[in-house]
Amino acid sequence: METLNDKPRVKPDWQKPAEITSSEPLSRQEIRRSAKYVVGGFSGEALAAAGGVVLAILGLAAVFPAYLAPIAAITISTALLMKAGSVAARFRELNAETGSTHWGEVELEAGMSTELLAGTAGIALGVLALIGVVPGILLPTCVILFGGALLLGGGETYRVNKLPRPDGETRTYREFQRFGNSAAGAETMVGVGAIVLGILALTSAAPMTLVLVGFLAVAGVQLLTGLVESGRMAVLLRA
Repeated sequence: METLNDKPRVKPDWQKPAEITSSEPLSRQEIRRSAKYVVGGFSGEALAAAGGVVLAILGLAAVFPAYLAPIAAITISTALLMKAGSVAARFRELNAETGSTHWGEVELEAGMSTELLAGTAGIALGVLALIGVVPGILLPTCVILFGGALLLGGGETYRVNKLPRPDGETRTYREFQRFGNSAAGAETMVGVGAIVLGILALTSAAPMTLVLVGFLAVAGVQLLTGLVESGRMAVLLRA
């Protein structure tokens, strides 16, 4: 006698895998899609970071530093959110496509989560400092937050840098990968330096210079990373 358990189970439509309508192989299609997300995020990071560099330099030149420093904090926070958002949008796919092990997944997740948190907190602290709420404490705190985000975000950049080219590597692509690994290392080193500068700014009688130097270093390495990774993804998309 047939029971309910003997009947084949039919999956509802929302559980069925999506059909691939493209003629491209799945791996090539998905890698290119990931590259499009990443190139958008890193290009946005580079653009926002360039603004942060300009604002920090103007502040160091004594051009309204009390106003430009909080705006620089907001700009740098925006750059962090753009980068982390592009990774978050394709987290599972990037984890698979970069051949991540357990530790590789930890690198992606830790960097992405820290950058999202630091970016959100940095915008809030920057706005408060801009309206005059204890900027001598909030701005150094932003520098420490950004340093921590870079310290953990270096592993995320290194992992994203492993996204392969579907039809094999070229000399140009290998050069961009080498620069990307260097940029990931620079993020980690600048992150440590920014944390130190932030702590010194909290204990200093004149913290603004240290804060602006910290913002300049953070925005500078963000600009470097954004340019390198967006350039590499552009090469990948031409494959």
